[in-house]
Amino acid sequence: MGGQLYSSVARELDVPETTIRYRVKRLLDENVISISAFINTGKIKYENVAYIELDVEPEFLRRR
Repeated sequence: MGGQLYSSVARELDVPETTIRYRVKRLLDENVISISAFINTGKIKYENVAYIELDVEPEFLRRR
């Protein structure tokens, strides 16, 4: 996640950017989320396709 994205989310939530960085790092460290990169096929003159996958453990949701 880029620095501008952290800043944008922090502004939107009205929290310090360090809070967003800490929370994202914790979610990554605990394998709650992962970040992947894929080729933007639109930039190489092919049809764009977007895939979104969420794999959430129900126990994680119940803790909130």
